[in-house]
Amino acid sequence: MKRKLIFLLIATLGVTCFILVGFSLGARNPIMGVLAFIASIFITGFGFTLKKKWREEDQTHS
Repeated sequence: MKRKLIFLLIATLGVTCFILVGFSLGARNPIMGVLAFIASIFITGFGFTLKKKWREEDQTHS
């Protein structure tokens, strides 16, 4: 259950960053849009990396 909450938080942060990209570009603030896009890439990548790590840990314990 703890892992699902962590993944929910990571997914929410990633989606929030993508929404921020849209708002930033709409407000004509491209620098903030680029920063939000880079943050979304890092957050999403962290989530996938964490998922792979935990999956490998589960396979070694089985």
